[in-house]
Amino acid sequence: MNNPVMFYIIACLLFLVFALIFAKPLKHLFKVIINSAFGCAFLMAFNFVGGIFGAFIGINAFTAITLGALGIPGFVSILVLQFLLK
Repeated sequence: MNNPVMFYIIACLLFLVFALIFAKPLKHLFKVIINSAFGCAFLMAFNFVGGIFGAFIGINAFTAITLGALGIPGFVSILVLQFLLK
């Protein structure tokens, strides 16, 4: 292993193997993060408009992740829970 070219070839192959192994889970993680950001923006807009009608959903990590993972059904479930627990 004294040859540096061989070391770089093996290092590149290991990097490619790890990239292929972790690419799919990271893709899903980034999708949930992006959807959570959109969910947070949607909650801010809903709270702005819903404040007129007395509807308010707190913006926190749980609601943002729920909206990011479940989308519209998550929003409806949070809204139903809000009115049931009030």
